[in-house]
Amino acid sequence: MGESSKLPGSFSLCDINFNGFSNSANWIGYFERNKAFSYSLIDEAVSLFEGFFKLDNKGAVVLTALSFDDEREDDEETIKKYQCIYDEMKTKRLLLPMTDDFESYRYGESPLIANSLSFGFSSADFIGLSKLLMCHAGVIGQVCFYIDPSLNVAIYPHDDTGFGCVALNSDQGACRDFLNYCSGSGNFTVVMNDT
Repeated sequence: MGESSKLPGSFSLCDINFNGFSNSANWIGYFERNKAFSYSLIDEAVSLFEGFFKLDNKGAVVLTALSFDDEREDDEETIKKYQCIYDEMKTKRLLLPMTDDFESYRYGESPLIANSLSFGFSSADFIGLSKLLMCHAGVIGQVCFYIDPSLNVAIYPHDDTGFGCVALNSDQGACRDFLNYCSGSGNFTVVMNDT
């Protein structure tokens, strides 16, 4: 029997290695800033994401496993710029209070459990979470994905001011196209898996 087939527009979370995204079977690569941190680079990274994906995909899902600690961020400029987004994501339960189970996952003592996951369907929420993950110390964790089964992509933000890509099966086209698109900016370096 060959590879298991999937229904068009479906995906399995088994396609993503939550203990290290780059260890996922179909991890394609990422882009990151090649200059010192700045808020304008966060905006540019988000603009690259928005410019490529156009955010009109009706079937996309936002998947998170993130917690928060209100006391961890002390940079006044970050708080001023992003406090409204931070509070909104807590209200929408895309940032959850810390639990013992989530803490065990963070320290590699246990796998990620389902009650640590949150789902959303708004690309605006993914954009807000991406900005927070790139700079806000009050956000704990890294699991934040924009998943579009029709394009076969799972995109995640990271704290080096950029995004990474995992294909949901062996069709890597959209992930590679996205990273090639991002390589057009001189402010970011693209790293792609050659396999």
